[in-house]
Amino acid sequence: SATLQNVNNNIIRNFSTPTTGTLNGIQNNTVAGTFQCKGNTISNFTTTVGGAGGFSANGITWANANVDISGNTIFSINNTGGTGGTINGISASGSSTVYNNKVYSLSSTSTSTTVTGLNISGSANSVYNNLIGNLTAPASNNAVAISGITLSGGTTSNVYFNTIYLPTLSSTGAAFGASGIYM
Repeated sequence: SATLQNVNNNIIRNFSTPTTGTLNGIQNNTVAGTFQCKGNTISNFTTTVGGAGGFSANGITWANANVDISGNTIFSINNTGGTGGTINGISASGSSTVYNNKVYSLSSTSTSTTVTGLNISGSANSVYNNLIGNLTAPASNNAVAISGITLSGGTTSNVYFNTIYLPTLSSTGAAFGASGIYM
């Protein structure tokens, strides 16, 4: 029978790592079923004081499923490493409905990093009424170092009524670039 899982109303905070690796607040990697991920608060992921950094992080990462991701608050995911690392507030692949989430204050000081509020891929997706802001990558040399919403793959993506605030964007990287919505 199909799987039904609800991951709702949790508080996940204060993860740190001294080096590379991946920190995930909530991770699901299942292939069949219907899922909910609602009302969670995920915050304060950092590089350990004195650490080399370069870690990757996802507030919520969900793969290969039909999922409703809504009402979550994700903030203060900060990598202070030298190189590498990808920061995503929410990463979803499969058939996703992502709405009413707040994702803000994501940053990395790495030189080859990408910071993304919502990273969405897969078959059919609806992304709406999300608030995304204050994404920074002041040393990145990537052409799309910052993206409020990134859409890739899939056959149908409906993206509407999202608010994306990107502060004054600058970087010491020569190829630095940013997008509110990147496809």
